[in-house]
This record gives sequence, structure tokens and C-alpha cells, in this order.
Amino acid sequence: MRRFLQGLRSERGLALPLALIVMSATGAMVIGVVEFSSSSGRTANVAQSRMSAEALAEAGLANALAVLNYWDDATEVNNAADPTLLGCDANGANCVPIVSTYTGGTATWKGVLNTSTSTWTITSVGAVNNPTGGPALKKTLTGSVNVTWNNTQPANAAAWNYVYSTRTPAAGCEVSIDGNNVIIDVPFYIAGDLCFTNNNSVIDEAGVGNVPAPQPIDLRVGGKIVFAANHTSVGVSGDNLTSAAVAGGCSSAIGTAGTACNTSTWNTTRYFVDTTNTFQAVEAPTADFAGFYTSASPGPNHDCVTATGPANLAATIFDSDTTQNGTTPSFNLTPATAYQCKTYSNDATSGTQIGELSWNPTTNILTIRGVIYLDGNVTMGDLNATYQGSASIYVGGTFTFSGNGATLCANPTCDFNTWNPNSEMLIMVVNGSGNAITFGGNNDNFQGGLFCNSTSTIAMTGNTGTIQGPMICGGFSFSNNVVLKPLPSITSLPLGAPLNPNVHAVPSTPVYGG
Repeated sequence: MRRFLQGLRSERGLALPLALIVMSATGAMVIGVVEFSSSSGRTANVAQSRMSAEALAEAGLANALAVLNYWDDATEVNNAADPTLLGCDANGANCVPIVSTYTGGTATWKGVLNTSTSTWTITSVGAVNNPTGGPALKKTLTGSVNVTWNNTQPANAAAWNYVYSTRTPAAGCEVSIDGNNVIIDVPFYIAGDLCFTNNNSVIDEAGVGNVPAPQPIDLRVGGKIVFAANHTSVGVSGDNLTSAAVAGGCSSAIGTAGTACNTSTWNTTRYFVDTTNTFQAVEAPTADFAGFYTSASPGPNHDCVTATGPANLAATIFDSDTTQNGTTPSFNLTPATAYQCKTYSNDATSGTQIGELSWNPTTNILTIRGVIYLDGNVTMGDLNATYQGSASIYVGGTFTFSGNGATLCANPTCDFNTWNPNSEMLIMVVNGSGNAITFGGNNDNFQGGLFCNSTSTIAMTGNTGTIQGPMICGGFSFSNNVVLKPLPSITSLPLGAPLNPNVHAVPSTPVYGG
């Protein structure tokens, strides 16, 4: 019995050390789990911030290209052969990089022109705050663009400063002016054929009716101009267009071969142009739908972060099946109820906000920021909406103005004279086929940029619509009383805008690295 009690006493003596050992081991395991979880969270935040830095670097490249693209006949500023245009001196030294500030970070960019090879090398550095508190996270991208200089060319073929039809000549009309009284008062680049198929429609630099003050208009047609209706013309008698270049000549029917548009017959009746140039083909921007399906924020892979205020948009609004196929149910940008979606660099409100798509039906204000991807059809009803901010909205399906009097502009009165697209700009980048973008109601108004693929069409099927802003698509169709108003000069594009490789005269396609 004594030995038994002594044994119990000896085991009680071991209990405390054993407990301490167990507690120490458990504590170490807990610390390890916490550290692993924290490390994983930090890694995810850093990864997303690095993606944001790359997006900002891309925006810097886009801004540099936009500067090269802009050409002013009156002052000859932004001459793409000027080696001092992008922040460096004539020898490519003493560079003072240009800083573009965005919500969420900066893009710092510069360009050096090799005058012997006529090649620009552009460097852009995107920078965002480090979510771990360390040095800023940066991403460097480079691009090179060859410039073939032609000082006699009166205007620059910068796609985002044109209405631009990218479809090459085929069996029919790539740009069809089907309605009566269509007034086009914008620079127009058409890779294919331009057909006037109804009466009283003109490309008019003077701006007939309630169009703002005239701007120089450069018309470029890679096919031919077909005057198949009465009282239609390029320019008007006594008020010529500044310049034009028509590769296929002019005719009276799509099946009839064209003759030179500057002959006495066409000049007398239909074709009024001051300077006739030789048509030069240029490349249109291309959209990276697959890339932005992955990286857009908000988008299929970057959900809204919970915040106070209206209900967040569900993840299924952006994509319903985790596959880029354009089949997500249709989304109305301007419904009767409010919504919001904000995204941040670390997927939490403590980070830097990088994206937003929010709607207030009381004020009719759509707030936009960054690059947004909706993998389905997008519509807008018949109401007056104003957008605030700068963004590119990628649409996996089609984009449709579905009601009468639908308005989506950068100011409440849709004042086209005071819009500054370099600070307030919405670009709809649409992947749908057929009529990818449709203005279906009467009296529709839009301020912004529109982009669709070369096989698709922008169709204005309603009457009395008004658009100001660059449009890039395969083809166009205009109904009655449509007015395209003068374009403000665009030198700064939103994040995600399809990159334009074109500079003054004939450029090469940019080569990117980094």
C-alpha cells in the first residue's frame, strides 16, 4: 500500500511538466496556423496589388500612345516625330517622366525616340501602395512603336479621335446611312464602303442644326462612297470638308465601279473637299476580353467588397457560370433600385479602392471607376442618367438602349460643349455579334466611347438620336435624324481602353514587353 501511494505521488509530480509540454506544443501549433493564415492573406493582397500595378502601367502606355496619336493642324502640337514629346530631350536624355494619377496608384511614363530608326520606346511604371506596409509595389512595361512620318498628312488617324469603321470592303455597305436627315459632324475613318441610301444625309463640317461650332473633318474611306439617294453629299457647296481620302472612288450604286471622287461631276453635285489625300490603311485598337475577364475589378474574378449603403451586386451579376461565354442573364445598368459594387486592392475596405459600379436612382447618378467586366447582355432603360468617373465596362454580350429618351451622359443636361472626356469618360467595350450595340429608342443621347469587334455593328434603329464620342466597330447603321456631334480631343484614356497602335501617318503595331 505504501508503495502504491508513493507511486501516485510520483505521477502527480509529473502532471505539471506534462501539462506545460502539451500547452507549449498546442500554442506553437496555434501560432503556426495563425501565421500561415496571415501569410496567405498577405500573399493574396500583394498578388492583387501587383495586378493593379500592372493595370496602371498599361494605362500609362495607353496615355503615351494617346499623346502620340493626337494631332492639331493649327498648332502642329503632338507631332509624333518630335523627340521631346514624351518627357525627354532631343537626345533621349534628361527625362522628366510624366505622372498620371489614378484612384489606387500612379502611372509614371516617358518615351525616347530613336530618330535614326523612327522608333519610340515607351516605358511605363505602375505603382500602388504595399498592403503589407513596405515599399510601393511596382510593375514596369515597355512598348515600341515605329513611326513613318508624312508631314503632308492633314490629320492624325488616331482611332479614339474618330468614328472608326474597322470592317474591310465585302459584298455590301460597311457603313450604311439608311435614314433621312442624318448629320455627321465628326472625323470619320471607314475601312470599307460608305453608302448613302436615304435622302438628305450629309457629312457636314459646318454642323447643320443645333450642332456645336465646326471642327476640321478628315474623312477616310478604304472602299468607295456610294450616293444611292437624293440630296446626299460629302461636304456641302460653299462649305467643304477640310480633307478626305477615298481609295475606291465614288459611284451611284454598290455594284457599280467607282470613279475618282475629285472629278468635275462629283465635285459639282456630291463631293466638296478642300484637300484630297491618298488613303493609308491604319490598324484599329484591339480588346483583350480574355485578359480582362480575369483581371477586371469588379468582375468575374473580383467580387464586390461589403460596405455600408445599398445592397452589393451579387457575384452572379458579373458571371453566372465561371466561364467567359457572354451568357450571364441581362443586367440593367439603371434599374429602379439602388446598388453598389466597390473593390479594393486587398479585397477589404482597409485597402485602396480600385474599382466601382454603383447606381443611385434618386439622383440618377452612375458612379464608375477602373475596369469592369459583365459577362452577359447589358441594357439601359428610358431615363436620364449621368455618370461620374472614368472607366471601361467590358460586356460579354450586347449593349442596348432599350427605351425612348434614354440618356447616359457625363453631365445632367447632356451638354456636349462642356464635356471633358479626359476626366469623365465611360467606354463600353462590347463583345457581342451582329448588332452588338443598339440605340433602339427615339431621342437617345450618349456621351462616351463605344467599341465592338470588326464583325459587329453599331445600329441606331430609333429616330433623332445624338451621340458625341469616339465609336470603333466593324460597321454602322444610322436611321432618321441621327446626329453625330463634334468630338472633344482625347489625350487620356480610361483604364482598360483598347490600345490604339496608331500614330501620325503610318505606324507599326506596338511590341510590348516587361
